[in-house]
Amino acid sequence: MNPIPSPRNIANVDSKDDRDRTPLHCAASNGKEKVVALLLKAGASLDVKDINNSTPLYLAAENGHDKVCKILLKAGALVNIKTLINLTPIHISAKNGHANVADILLKAGSEIEPRDNGYSTPIHAAASNGHIKVIEILLKAGAFIDAKNKEGLTSMHFAASKGYSNAIQQLLMTGALIDSMDNVYSSCYFLLIHLVVKIDTASSCSLNRRENAIKTLLEASAPFDLKDMTGTTALITQHPEGNTPLHTASHNDHGNIRELTPLHCAAMKRHDKVVELLLEAEACVDTKDDLGESPFHKAAKYDDYAVMKLLLQAGASINETNNSGKSPLHYAASTGEENTIEFLVKSEAFIDSKDCRGWTPLQLAAFHAQEHAVKLLLDLGASVDSMNNMKSTPLHVAACEDHEFIVRLLLKAGAKKNLQNLRKRTPLHEAKYKGNKVVELLQHK
Repeated sequence: MNPIPSPRNIANVDSKDDRDRTPLHCAASNGKEKVVALLLKAGASLDVKDINNSTPLYLAAENGHDKVCKILLKAGALVNIKTLINLTPIHISAKNGHANVADILLKAGSEIEPRDNGYSTPIHAAASNGHIKVIEILLKAGAFIDAKNKEGLTSMHFAASKGYSNAIQQLLMTGALIDSMDNVYSSCYFLLIHLVVKIDTASSCSLNRRENAIKTLLEASAPFDLKDMTGTTALITQHPEGNTPLHTASHNDHGNIRELTPLHCAAMKRHDKVVELLLEAEACVDTKDDLGESPFHKAAKYDDYAVMKLLLQAGASINETNNSGKSPLHYAASTGEENTIEFLVKSEAFIDSKDCRGWTPLQLAAFHAQEHAVKLLLDLGASVDSMNNMKSTPLHVAACEDHEFIVRLLLKAGAKKNLQNLRKRTPLHEAKYKGNKVVELLQHK
């Protein structure tokens, strides 16, 4: 009987595919222990690199194949070889939560704190993905818990940014600093709060997980009087370039708004549970952003009854005005949010409050053609002939904008047709000047 030929006799044991991967790469990546052993026996190159500079050991570690890792290490595989972005096997095993593999690599002589291109260590990778067992193994091996990457972010930042409350708790219990500063001197604590409040639909992190993370951070009793480089205190974090994840999110929706607090953010995102947590931690309820808007303004703007109710119970001012003099009721009237309008008025919002131009909620509703809002405001007692700084009434506004149905509503409510504004124009004059269709309506009523 002829002996079975070895793989070396059949084919090139180190032949490469289009990704420069050899059979050993593929076997290691898929956890094929017997094939790995056979290829090594046949003389396969142990530390051969693919197109990304990944070795068979790296791929085995990436996929959690601890037995394959042991075989390769026993054969002499180099444990600290780096990929093109300077990731080592311990980095990738930490990122993917393969605790057994991480332990094996450390015992085989892996560096505890190798740095990738972003200067992140394995503990950053583990914290970023909430792998508490890997964090425990790394800390036990001597990893520095407050190590910083190029941006000055620690493992605590990473755990909080993804909302991993268990990882946050573990890091806190092991002595991690919650008031560490990043490279722009923003308190770690403030940044963490902002990161966990920033919730968007693209995030892989659930709202529930972020809520738990916020609760964990607040329960840590971190100092509330720390200042960042801008001198901002107590849950308000600014960056000169607006470059935190929070401000990235706020730029998308609100231009260049700064001085947003977590309470603002939670109100904007309609997260009543987060609002409740922040209020329990005594977050300032009437803090304003650089537009002069309070969290209550945001809640009214986004028509969130639950958040508005929580803020009112916490002492929020329902008639607080922003830099342009607008109250929450002005916003609700502009967008035609009937439920919010009714709630605000019944909660003692000033129905005829005026902004810096003297515009009332009724005038704004008329301008924006919010027919139902106009009717509701009139029913609730809004002044039908309120005048703005130009002495224009809601009827002037509706006539100028050619909103026929609103003109009818106002006339039915007793609006005076002959009042003149500062230009000496009546509503009819305004309609004629613009060539609007409501001219006939104003002439014959």
